[in-house]
Amino acid sequence: MKRDEEIKALLTFIQETHAPVIQYDEKRIQSDFQKNDNKLSFPLKLLSIIGGYLATSLFVGFIVAFQILYQSDIALMVFGGFFILASIWILRLSNIIFLETVCVCTFLIGCVMLGYGYINAELGVNQVSILFLLIAIASIIISKHYILSFLGLLIIYGSILTLILYNELFTGVLIYTSVLGLMLYFYLTNEAKIIKRFKIFTYIYNPIRTGLILSFVSNLAILCLRGMLDIPVDYVWISSLINISLITIFLLKIYKTLQVTEMKSKIFLSIFSLLILLPTVTFPGISGAILIILLCFFVKYKTGFVLGVLAFLYFVSQFYYDLDLTLLNKSILLFLSGILFLTLYYFTNKTLAKHEKI
Repeated sequence: MKRDEEIKALLTFIQETHAPVIQYDEKRIQSDFQKNDNKLSFPLKLLSIIGGYLATSLFVGFIVAFQILYQSDIALMVFGGFFILASIWILRLSNIIFLETVCVCTFLIGCVMLGYGYINAELGVNQVSILFLLIAIASIIISKHYILSFLGLLIIYGSILTLILYNELFTGVLIYTSVLGLMLYFYLTNEAKIIKRFKIFTYIYNPIRTGLILSFVSNLAILCLRGMLDIPVDYVWISSLINISLITIFLLKIYKTLQVTEMKSKIFLSIFSLLILLPTVTFPGISGAILIILLCFFVKYKTGFVLGVLAFLYFVSQFYYDLDLTLLNKSILLFLSGILFLTLYYFTNKTLAKHEKI
């Protein structure tokens, strides 16, 4: 096979150049590559999950139709807990695609049943949120499964957000958003270090990355929806300031990577970036989306880059319509922003072309 020949050629090259240092198990490497080849892409997994969800829903519908579960909250909790534990255990042991999709759907249905049973038993939203937080953490650590890790992170995000909103700690949304931004920056810029230090991330790094981006965008959307939460406008700039600070730190990292040594170029590009971001200081969604775009472009993560662009377009349009300005003033603001972007593009290209010649 072509893949086997490519692997052998690469291993031979490594052995010849680092013979005294590098040691490897060729059979194990071939086996791991074979497993990756057998894995479906994310869209196909999603379609498989939809099919598994329908099949599993029919099973649960059959049980509900005969009123086996809804007569007792305890039965709901017991069956829900059983579905969750069984799905995590099977996913840890099995690599069969159809079985994986059914188990993921069973996990979700188990979560719904467990949550419904606890709420009916009047155990409180805080207790249920903490329970799901613990379940999600355990599912990520134990299963090491792609989709389940992705769903687990979203459940963790939702559980923490529910605790904040239910207890009306609305300013905590600002802190939560800032923490998510910092986590995303650290996570994407330290991939090799994280995987090297924590072996579990060799299995779950990608789904956690996608989940972090979606969680960050969701919190930015909540902040930018005027009137949705009782958050004073005077405090919203804190999230924007952290996003802009992270962008500035990241630009310094890019300067080093591109070997931009001239202080004038660094100062000019940094000032231009701040001028572009300054009008959005009360609207953290735009600076957050730009941060996602820059990070994902730097690490060559296409899915995250697309999510960042979509978020940027949404937040810019929302920012435009939320401005308490006349149509003429809005047009002038967009015109000036366009000039700033074009000027930044021109000088960036000029700087890069100069370094390419060198």
